[in-house]
Amino acid sequence: MDAVQHAQEPMANAQTAKQQAAEGQEDYIVAKLNENLQSREVPWVAGRTSVSEMTYEEKKAMFGGEVPNLGGFEYYVGGVFVMPGYKPQGLKAKSPYVAQWDWTARNGKSWVSGPGDQGGCGACWAFAAIGMLEVYVNLYYNQLIGEKLSEQELVSCANKTCGFSTIDKSLDYIGDEGVVSEDCFPYRGSQVDCDNKCSAPAERVRISGYEEYRAVDCTEDKLKELLFRSPVSVTIHSWEHEAMVVGYKEITAGLIWYDKGGRIYSIPSGSELIGSTAWRIRNSWGRNWGAQGFGYIVADWKDMEVITAITGKITSLKYDDGDIVVTDGDGDGYYVWGVGPRPSKVPSWVPEQQDGDDEDKNKGPIDRYGYMEDLNPETNDPLFVRSELEWTTRGHVHCMVYVQLGGILRITNQITMHEKAKVLVADGGKLIVDGGLVERADVKVFSGGSLELQNGGILRMEGFDVFESEPGAVMLLEEGSIE
Repeated sequence: MDAVQHAQEPMANAQTAKQQAAEGQEDYIVAKLNENLQSREVPWVAGRTSVSEMTYEEKKAMFGGEVPNLGGFEYYVGGVFVMPGYKPQGLKAKSPYVAQWDWTARNGKSWVSGPGDQGGCGACWAFAAIGMLEVYVNLYYNQLIGEKLSEQELVSCANKTCGFSTIDKSLDYIGDEGVVSEDCFPYRGSQVDCDNKCSAPAERVRISGYEEYRAVDCTEDKLKELLFRSPVSVTIHSWEHEAMVVGYKEITAGLIWYDKGGRIYSIPSGSELIGSTAWRIRNSWGRNWGAQGFGYIVADWKDMEVITAITGKITSLKYDDGDIVVTDGDGDGYYVWGVGPRPSKVPSWVPEQQDGDDEDKNKGPIDRYGYMEDLNPETNDPLFVRSELEWTTRGHVHCMVYVQLGGILRITNQITMHEKAKVLVADGGKLIVDGGLVERADVKVFSGGSLELQNGGILRMEGFDVFESEPGAVMLLEEGSIE
C-alpha cells in the first residue's frame, strides 16, 4: 500500500501544479485585457468565466466545430461589450424611442427566467427559443408561471444533434409538437435519443405563431417595438450564435456602465459610442459568465442577422385562457391581461389599450415609442366644457375638468376620479349626475354654478371630507345623494 501511496502523490501534485499554472495564465490574460480595455476606454470589464476556462476543444464543440473571433467576449463580466469590427456612426439624431427598456424590471418584477448553461453542446439556439417561450408564457397569462421548459427536447427531437440549428426550426417544432417541462426531459449537454423523454408529461406548451425578420429588412426601431411586447431572439452573424434580447439602453454621456466593488465607470462626454444602442441579452453560458448570465452588446446592425419573436396564443396542458390574470392594480382604469387577445373576462367598458405600468396610477398605455401616457391631472392638459357633453360609458378622469359658462356636463354611468383630479363648476356652468356614480368625487361649485343629482345620482367622496360650494351656487340634490 505504501508503494501505491507514494506513486499517487506525485501525480496529484502534478495535476495541482497544472491547474495552478492554468489559473495563473487566466489571471494574466484577464489583467492584460483589462489594461488594454481601460487604455482604449472600451466600456467593459474582463474576468474569469465559465467559458474562458473551457479547453479549446470544449469551445469548438460549443460553437459547432469552429471557434469564432470572440474579441474577448468569453471573458466578459460586465459593462457594454463592443463587438469586433463595430464602427460607430458618430452622434446620431435623438431617437424618438424611450432611452431604455428591460423585461427583468417591468411592473416591479422580472419576467425573465434565469440563464441556462449549454455547456459543450452547440445548443445556443435551443436556449434562446426556450428562453423566449418561458417569458412569453409568463406574459401570456399575466403572471409568473415559472415553468422551466426543456431545451433537451429541441436538441434531441427537433434537431437530433447538438450541432447548429435555427430558431425557426425550433419554433416550428414547438408549434407542431409542443415542448415538455425540464423535469420530463432534463438537459444533458449532449445528444441523447428522443425516447428518453418521459412518456406522460404533466406539461406541454405549444405556440400558434412567430414573426421572423432579417436585418436587411428590419431596423433598430422595429426591434425596439418588438421588445415592447416581449423578448426576442437574435442571431449574431459573426459568431453564428443565438441569444435572447430582453431589453436595451441608449448610450449617453455620463451613463454608468460598471459599478462593482467600488469601481465606477461612466461614458465620457467625447465617446464615439454616444447614440449607439446597447442590447441586453440573456446568454446561455451559465451564471458564471457576464453579470449573472446577462450582458450588454453593441453591434453593427448587419450583425443582427435574424430577429425572431413569438406571437399569438399559448396552448398548455396545465393552463387555459381562463387562467389569464386580468388586473387594474393601480386603479387608474386601464387594465392588463398579457400579450394574448383580450379575454372575455375583461369588462366591456375597459379601454382597448392595456396599462403600461400597473403599479403606477400616473402611467397609462404605452405608445409605439415606448412612452407611457401621463395620467397625472397636475401635468395633463385640462378639459374645458363650454357646451353640452355627456359621459355615458364607464371610465376614469385623469385631468382637471372645468365646466364653464354655458357648459353642461351630464354623467349617466360610473366615473372614477384620479386622486388629484377635480371637477370645477364655474358661474353659468352645470354638472348633472343623472343616475350615474362619481367615485372619489372632488367637486367644487362656484357661485352661479349648479349641481343636479337626478335619478339616484351619487357623488361618493371617498378620501374627501368636505364638499365645496360657494354661496350663490345652485344645488338640486333631492333625487340623489352625496356620500
